[in-house]
Amino acid sequence: MAFGSSKILYMNKQKAILVIIIIFLFFFSNGNRVQAADQTIITVGDSEGDCPSIEDAFIQLPENSGETIIRLHENVVGDPVVSLSIPIHKGITSLTIENSDLQKIINIETVYEIFANGIPFTLGEMISLPNGWIFGGSMAENGKIRNVNDTSITILGSTAYVFGGGAAFNGGRSIVSGQTSVILGKKGKIFWEIFGGGYAAGNESISEVNRSSLRIFGTADYALGGGLAKENGRSIVKEATSITIESEGTAAIASFGGGNAVGKGSISETKMASSIIYGSAAWAFGGDFTYQGGQSFLTGTAEITVAEGGQVKSLYGGSFATDKNSYSEVNRSIVRLKGTADSVVSEGETSYDGVSVVKDATLVE
Repeated sequence: MAFGSSKILYMNKQKAILVIIIIFLFFFSNGNRVQAADQTIITVGDSEGDCPSIEDAFIQLPENSGETIIRLHENVVGDPVVSLSIPIHKGITSLTIENSDLQKIINIETVYEIFANGIPFTLGEMISLPNGWIFGGSMAENGKIRNVNDTSITILGSTAYVFGGGAAFNGGRSIVSGQTSVILGKKGKIFWEIFGGGYAAGNESISEVNRSSLRIFGTADYALGGGLAKENGRSIVKEATSITIESEGTAAIASFGGGNAVGKGSISETKMASSIIYGSAAWAFGGDFTYQGGQSFLTGTAEITVAEGGQVKSLYGGSFATDKNSYSEVNRSIVRLKGTADSVVSEGETSYDGVSVVKDATLVE
């Protein structure tokens, strides 16, 4: 009996060891698969690559993509007009489009929209989307509502427009309930405008963000902490904007702490706006930019600082309103000049019968 019991115990012990080995191998192998899924790399344009175009790469993204890299080669193709939306159900933790050869610029004219849908997105160095509009948030149209928590956009290459928020069309509402973050890298270039907020176009269309952050290390023609409203749209920053032009950064034409309203019926709304310039700007405004009959309202304080070493040609505490029926209103402005400016005004600026109002203006020497 004792021998039989010992044999049974021995067999059970061996089975237990076998089970432990199987479990170990199972988790080890699955751990390797999960680790492999933490990064997905898809090559585009190479004769031996995964697919010929960026849109094909988006379609081919696997489940549980994790940190995703779309690596471009010189001979990228694509349809004449492409709108891309990063999938939200593929387990993507971040998506980067990068150049496989940093000695040559890859110029892609076919991509005109990229919606990141709240997923951190990076456009890599030596990649140019000359017609591109890049959005950190989602597209909402035809009365629908799209909401993301936070957004993160980094531009190391070049493109035409960038928005920290999303886009709303035809009565849609695109919301970023938390923080937008937009960074333009040292070699980055924005051909037209970069916004911390979102874009709204069309009757009853609303693009809304809670807070925005925009940091400029490279060069942008226009840099705006808020969003863009057109065609009776409404762009809102509920709490505050923050725009920083770093020591290497430049706003070649103008920077604005607030947003931009274009056309009759279009409205830009911002509660608080903060701008600090360590680098350079031609015109620098604490408030908004309105033209063609647009309206803007900054209900709190617009604070703008030119830091020591910063340089601007013309510095304004308020907004710039140009064209008949354009109207901008700032509740309070604070201007601090520690660097250099050719001219300093604590209020705003107007042209062609526009109206710019600052209720309480302070210039700190």
